[in-house]
Amino acid sequence: MSAIAVAGILRGGHFSPNNVSCDAAILNDVAAGLRRRGLTVNVYSEEQFIAHGIGSEPIVMAMTRDERSTSRLLALEGRGRIVINSGHGIAHCARANMVRIFEREGIPQPPTFVVATDEDVRRRLKDAGIERCWVKRADCQTIHKEDVAHARHIEEAQELLSEFFIRGIRQATVARHVAGLHVKFYGVGATDFFHYYFTADSPQIPDQFDADAFGATCGRAAESLGVSVYGGDAIVDPLTGSFVIISFNDWPGFAPCRQQAAKAIIRHIASHARKLLKR
Repeated sequence: MSAIAVAGILRGGHFSPNNVSCDAAILNDVAAGLRRRGLTVNVYSEEQFIAHGIGSEPIVMAMTRDERSTSRLLALEGRGRIVINSGHGIAHCARANMVRIFEREGIPQPPTFVVATDEDVRRRLKDAGIERCWVKRADCQTIHKEDVAHARHIEEAQELLSEFFIRGIRQATVARHVAGLHVKFYGVGATDFFHYYFTADSPQIPDQFDADAFGATCGRAAESLGVSVYGGDAIVDPLTGSFVIISFNDWPGFAPCRQQAAKAIIRHIASHARKLLKR
């Protein structure tokens, strides 16, 4: 497959809080694996991509998050390039878009509102019976640790929204706090790869928890957003085994399962390369 070239675009450092090396590692592992298969891989920084674009590579693997990068990816897709994850998918993973898509597609998530940060939400939260909640910036994924904050009560949620507004963040999500078992998950494609684990050392996993249904739901969430390389977090009810997705990310660092995930991403991209060769 030496005739096929792939562009890899590293995520900008400010979009990888405390994860710069981890995010770079997965892309570099995938690039190395594709080269071993005979493909040419050129790696660019997100800053290079925004300022100058990339070469003529027909396949682009993008870990980008900046809105300017997304616009460039959409333009590349419009000219026939294969982009993984697509610009549309990356845009859909911004929290405001994700919440609405999950609601439309019936993906389980906590009761969540998308609000303006200068809005008084106290009556709305009270009417919904929400006290403890999570306030998160809605325009993109986390950039600073302050972009995700826990509120112990309604007044604190209102104060956090005001702080977001002062910081220049105009939209946020407010989600009910859900107690339970924390699960992290990672996936590639519809069936290429899926890995999950409970973060507690020895969790009492309820017998009713259906791992197959959980994996299928995470895959359906990815499909609804339009991403094929993904990860996220969920909460499992310790009594019933039911679950809700509390965060979802396009192309994470895959730290707990990087080797296995890299192999799956390599196969995923190589399959696209083989299709190009047959055209």
